[in-house]
Amino acid sequence: MRKIIWLVDMSLDGFMSGPNGELDWAAAQMDDELWDGMNELLGTVDAAVFGRVTYQNFEQYWRYWSGMPGTPSSPKNELNFSRWIEQTPKIVASKSLRRLEWQNSRLLGADGAEDISRMKEQSGKHLLMFGSCNFAAWMLKAGLIDELHIRIHPVILGVGLPLFKEGSERHTLKLVGSKVTEAGLVQLQYNVARP
Repeated sequence: MRKIIWLVDMSLDGFMSGPNGELDWAAAQMDDELWDGMNELLGTVDAAVFGRVTYQNFEQYWRYWSGMPGTPSSPKNELNFSRWIEQTPKIVASKSLRRLEWQNSRLLGADGAEDISRMKEQSGKHLLMFGSCNFAAWMLKAGLIDELHIRIHPVILGVGLPLFKEGSERHTLKLVGSKVTEAGLVQLQYNVARP
């Protein structure tokens, strides 16, 4: 069975973005060591899953950025990721979007849990969900997330969008991997226990 892997960047004080969605602090940490880990993870998945906001942020940046593959100054890792995300199927949860223009993108059906459960039963590699904390909270509650990969950045934001909102349900996690990068970023990998 395919897994849903949730990948998220977090500040030391528990925020996944600044108050206006800023991610510059996370992007600043994307060195070769972090990209190597990302590329290893990308090799285990064949689809990306998003909530609406994260999808639109990715589309705004990567869809149009990928139009510059011939630019000699394009960093190799970003160029490779832009190609990967362009070609990879993108599954999007949204109540407000009716049409998606980015290639290989599709909306989840009205019953998102049923849709995701079906995808997990299909053959193929795993599914990787980027950010999307509101959608992820719903997915956790529905018992659909199998692994949680948190990258804790050595930065304190002081204010922003919390990774886990007040009132989130209790979930038991099992640590299955950890690493500290040379830049001081802590990577944690958890399996989500089933009740």
